[in-house]
Amino acid sequence: MFADNQPNSFAAHPSVYLSGDCGYAIDGNTITLNIEAINNDRSEGNLSGTLLLELRASRTGDRQQHVLTHTVLGTLAGQCFFPQCQHLLPFEEPPVGQWQLSLQLREWDGAEYQLVDSMTFACDYVVEPELDVLNGKNVIEVAFGSTAGSEEVKEAASKTTEPEKAAVKQVPVAKKPAAKKTVARKAPVSNKASGAKTTKATAAKNQAPVAKAEVSETNSTTTSVNVNSATLAQLQSLAGVSRKLAEALVEGRPYYKAKDLLEVKGLGKKTLEKILLQLSF
Repeated sequence: MFADNQPNSFAAHPSVYLSGDCGYAIDGNTITLNIEAINNDRSEGNLSGTLLLELRASRTGDRQQHVLTHTVLGTLAGQCFFPQCQHLLPFEEPPVGQWQLSLQLREWDGAEYQLVDSMTFACDYVVEPELDVLNGKNVIEVAFGSTAGSEEVKEAASKTTEPEKAAVKQVPVAKKPAAKKTVARKAPVSNKASGAKTTKATAAKNQAPVAKAEVSETNSTTTSVNVNSATLAQLQSLAGVSRKLAEALVEGRPYYKAKDLLEVKGLGKKTLEKILLQLSF
């Protein structure tokens, strides 16, 4: 399945934001995210916090969002940008239903990842239920030892058809891009117009110098542990989480955001920052 869309972000212009066209291609349990650029319009030398990119699924009237995939981008210096971002990541399909997908850019503020920019894809993602072949009109009951009603049984069998296989609408999948490192380059001053995000060229500079910015590998295999449904063993598998802390996490459920976890006895900011990227809600 492949989707391509132009950004639909907040009305207020964020200083760190997604720019240009964005899209995704799903192939089984992997997904490729494509972002034209990620910009930092802050003053030169003003380094951003660690940036996190997430693809989330939500639906009207449902407070809970499902994180389908995520990856850490690193920090980005002011007046710089990440060009032509491509990330090959593991993909976790949401439950059965019709979902709206959004690409979210978050920044670490010292306590949690704050949402700084977001775009929503126009095409909904639909997950169909699987048919139960043992439940319905596809089962014929026959009483052994009796010949009565054999004609009715034959007639019913002749009308029985193979059950339909539930499947999501098939769409050609884009070829997987080779994993590569994202390079930070000098960013031109951006100019956002309604309906799409664009950048304008700086007349005085023909070439953008490379800026110093920490980046991460675009090919990520990070898996998350749902803090609201994980077992004690799964929570203990997280770095720095003891059995006592895992039991406290279970006792304090449910959690809706990262700040809720700071109320758990024995869990400090340093430990939270260490395990937060491995958690989902």
